[in-house]
Amino acid sequence: MEEEEDSEGEEAVHEDDDYQPMEEEEAEDDNEEEDVDNRKRRAKRRNATGGVDDGDEDSDDDDVKPVLVKHKKEERMELQEERTQVTGEGEAVTRDSVGALAFKRGGAQRTKEERAERLREVLGRPALALIPEAGDATEADVPAKAGGKGGKAGQVLFREKHRHWIGEANQKDAQGRSRDDPAYDPSTLFIPRKDLEGMNTFQRQYWEIKKQHWDKIIFCRNGVFWELYEKDAEISHRLLDIKLADPGAMGMLTAGVFENAFDPYAAKLIALGYKVVKVEQMQANTKSSEKKNRPKDQARTNFIQLQVTRILSPGTLVDDIYIDDERAIYLLAVKEKWEPSGDSELPSYGVCFVDTATGEVNVGQFQDDRDRTQFETLLLQIKPREILYEKEGPTALCSPQTLQLIKRNVNQPTLTRRRPGDQFWNASTTADFLAGADYFAGGDREWPPVLSQLLKDHREAREGSELCLSAFGGVVSYLKELYLDKEVLAQGRIKTYAGTTFDSPNLVLDSKTIKNLEIFENTVDGKTEGTLLKLMDHCSTPFGKRLFKRWLAMPLKRIHEIEERQNAVEDFNGSEDHSTTLKDAVALNLKGLPDLERIVSRIHAGSSPILTFLSALDAFDLLWNMVSELQPLIGQLRSKRLAFLLTVGKGFPDIAPQLEYFSRAFDRDQAKSEQRLILRPGVDEEFDAAREKVETIEQQLQQHLEDLKEEVGISDMAYATVRNKEYLIEIPRTPKNEAAIKRHKSTFIPINDTKSVGRYWTPTISALFADLEKARTDLERCRLGLFARNQQKFSENHREWSLAVACMAEVDCLHSLAITSSSLGEPVCRPTFVEAKEAFFEAEEMRHPCISPKIGDEFIPNTLRVGHPHQPLILLTGPNMGGKSTLLRETCVLAIIAQVGCFVPAASCRLSPVDRIFTRIGANDNIMAGQSTFMIELQETASILQHATPASLVILDELGRGTATFDGYSIAYAVLEHLSRKVGCRTLFSTHYHMLTDEVVRNPHIALKHMSCHIDDDRKEVTFLYKVADGVCPKSYGMNVARMAGVNEEIVASAEKIAQKFEGELAIDLQLMETENSATADDDDSSDATTHGAAVGDDEVEAKSEAVGADEKARVEEIAHLLREEEEKGVAGRMAAFARLVGLWTQATQ
Repeated sequence: MEEEEDSEGEEAVHEDDDYQPMEEEEAEDDNEEEDVDNRKRRAKRRNATGGVDDGDEDSDDDDVKPVLVKHKKEERMELQEERTQVTGEGEAVTRDSVGALAFKRGGAQRTKEERAERLREVLGRPALALIPEAGDATEADVPAKAGGKGGKAGQVLFREKHRHWIGEANQKDAQGRSRDDPAYDPSTLFIPRKDLEGMNTFQRQYWEIKKQHWDKIIFCRNGVFWELYEKDAEISHRLLDIKLADPGAMGMLTAGVFENAFDPYAAKLIALGYKVVKVEQMQANTKSSEKKNRPKDQARTNFIQLQVTRILSPGTLVDDIYIDDERAIYLLAVKEKWEPSGDSELPSYGVCFVDTATGEVNVGQFQDDRDRTQFETLLLQIKPREILYEKEGPTALCSPQTLQLIKRNVNQPTLTRRRPGDQFWNASTTADFLAGADYFAGGDREWPPVLSQLLKDHREAREGSELCLSAFGGVVSYLKELYLDKEVLAQGRIKTYAGTTFDSPNLVLDSKTIKNLEIFENTVDGKTEGTLLKLMDHCSTPFGKRLFKRWLAMPLKRIHEIEERQNAVEDFNGSEDHSTTLKDAVALNLKGLPDLERIVSRIHAGSSPILTFLSALDAFDLLWNMVSELQPLIGQLRSKRLAFLLTVGKGFPDIAPQLEYFSRAFDRDQAKSEQRLILRPGVDEEFDAAREKVETIEQQLQQHLEDLKEEVGISDMAYATVRNKEYLIEIPRTPKNEAAIKRHKSTFIPINDTKSVGRYWTPTISALFADLEKARTDLERCRLGLFARNQQKFSENHREWSLAVACMAEVDCLHSLAITSSSLGEPVCRPTFVEAKEAFFEAEEMRHPCISPKIGDEFIPNTLRVGHPHQPLILLTGPNMGGKSTLLRETCVLAIIAQVGCFVPAASCRLSPVDRIFTRIGANDNIMAGQSTFMIELQETASILQHATPASLVILDELGRGTATFDGYSIAYAVLEHLSRKVGCRTLFSTHYHMLTDEVVRNPHIALKHMSCHIDDDRKEVTFLYKVADGVCPKSYGMNVARMAGVNEEIVASAEKIAQKFEGELAIDLQLMETENSATADDDDSSDATTHGAAVGDDEVEAKSEAVGADEKARVEEIAHLLREEEEKGVAGRMAAFARLVGLWTQATQ
């Protein structure tokens, strides 16, 4: 009955929302001469293991162990008694067991409003439970004096006493720099030494930690609570609505939550961009000689020390409670340096990005272009949550352009600045540290190959690896501060990031292409709806989804690798029995699997919860059974890669012995229900010996009871447990039994009794029970180490477990490709890849897979042929909204889908592999970087002209529209000429410059096509047919589109008249352009365009003069002079002159 009451009391404490801090001085007596029983009772109550003695006073053990306050019945009863203190006005402030405040005057309860007002007076802020705007109170609102638990009337608040350094206006960093100093470090706080020395022990320890983590939120454990103080309490109240408590004896503003609420609150703060520090109270056993010299506030048998045990940051999360989805969470370190490149300097980057949840580390170094395209591509591929960069005082060693690029491409990243040298190591410091570290113990063979390539003899940085080693050092240094370095690095999963280099074995998709084609995020709200990732990702497992995103970011380029994936798709989607069996087995067994990649990493680090560990064993059992059942089908698979992944001993490791061991070691169902491992006999010798000793003593106790029955002659005596007192001999009170007890008075030691029974011990029981308690302690200590030993046993085969996960991730991705291929609708085909000297792309009846037609509509497919034996460049015209941009995008998307290894939405598709896709689509500016729409157009175009190869695929949508018409026209023409004659890559070029079609009509490398439409002249309506046709569209039909958009008819009519007038006045100039010299560019693919064009003769000028009138003759002669000057400069010069011609002609005719 008493145990039931205890349980109810505990539940009541946890259900109440209010909180008040408990101070150790209340719970413990500082008198070291207290009686032994009371000391043991208190030690047992506060011990972390709930019953193991803390050790005697003279113990020489200096180990530190966590302290958890256990609320036993007697402590709760003390807390439930009202404790009263007197405020300055003589009124009583009371607090019940959970800290709910109530205010009384003369025994009468105040009203709600009166209590709110009184709280405002005492705490300097509104009553939190009563006034919604409590969090708006500022530091200035806090009074200089307030009462508190255990405090005195008129006690000075901590923040008022230390306003000269804690006040926002007075804060300085650890180096004494004020907030307005450009070199101010917001992560540290300066506290005068005399103020630290004047604090009590707890305050001094807390502020020693806080001054080093001023920009972080510190949760400090106090028994079953996590407490926050001062600024952190204010932040947690404002953001999380955690209630503030009265300042207490220390005068510090305090907020707190129960221990089981820490993770949810910490997760919310981390999601808001804060870093969270966990500070544990550690109980240190020290020698008696040390105790004598302690201050009075430390004069107790076991004093408390505060110790940082973990720092949680947005980019280094490892526990499931903090990770919101299956996507990888990356921490990125960036090292930037400008290095010579030809006649100029270009930025070079060393990068290291790590997923701490899986232990995967990537390091790389590359030289970028001025627009930092490769670095921007990396940002879009990994979307880092937190970024480390160097900053020395007020100077960031990363360029402003790099920081702007980060902010523009990553949504609300946490930027963590690090001091060069001690926080962000250089290559030499990194090499020295790794040489002496024990991350890769076990000899040279244990070193990750990547680090062996970067370091000479594991001690010296190789030439050309300095930047990436420094970035790696920045990550290692940061992980050390967060107590994560060993967990992550000891796994040895260190890989090379090669960047978007042209010798890459993959199709390169740069940052512009990823954005323009909406590969991962759409351009509307930045989410995945309508993206290629959303279309193709049908993976069942979290680790499969992470791998598939990497596949999509870096499609394949080698034909045999692409065909292996295509074969796997056919293996899954085939009509044969083995295909059905394979598809059903994979779909059924992979669905619902836990995140094994992260779990294996946690087990290897020794930090996995027991239920997570057991779920991993269940999952591996499931995978092993699936793979075993599929072995008879391996020989029937078309894909050698899929067969390799599913073959035991080749791709998939033989994990049967390990699974057999864990199946034999303990009952998994029992372990789940009890949340602890109970090993079966014969598995662990140490545990077996400890368990056997306990069982032997228990048998001796039972035998002693039987012997006692026979000796004394009392057959109805039995053992009983009362109030946790075990092995009490309980004897019913009868005259016969009383007489027997008297005869054996020396044998029975009275413990307690009731009216009906008496309870006794015997000297033998006393001795055996002491042995039993020691044996149980040894058994419990052994049991506590069981789980750690089983995690270590699991990690002995870490490579095999990781390999099994990697195999299933790839199988999951191949299965996803099969699902995508079967869900694209009809027609769908397997694309054919051909190694060809001259690149080509052919697709019949192709569709854009990400566009879903409206109900009642259907997507109009198109046939496209570009490249050998056809022209490599298509100049595409057509009306506004006619489907030009969609055609350009779907061509690129089709190429990506094909090279990922999937089937494509087309009747047929043949192509040579694409090495890189370039896109110039859309019109937007970049205000942050000070770049106009036209500047961005030219930067993207310059990148294409610089990097495109004959194997590339290029799309340009209305190049030149961001500037004046004739400047844009000239640039568009020049780019067309360069791509068609110099590069020869597959290019789709859409334009509204219809004069371009007249200029390029004789270029044998350019095909003219248009998006067809139907015009109703009577109704002035245009019907888009969305079909590619040969030839040129006569006009863009902008006026028709204006009517469709609802523009006022009067305005449209006026615009039509102006357009007709302008077209008529330009007719003569178009005739000038038609009159070309017969000596045009040679038809033998000559790239020299200087002969393209003809001189304008004086006769033409005279004819033009007569048409215009004598008054304009001088202006036209000026135009003729310009043309003669520019004639010898080739096509580009003639286009520039023509632009000036039209401009002057327009002025002349106004």
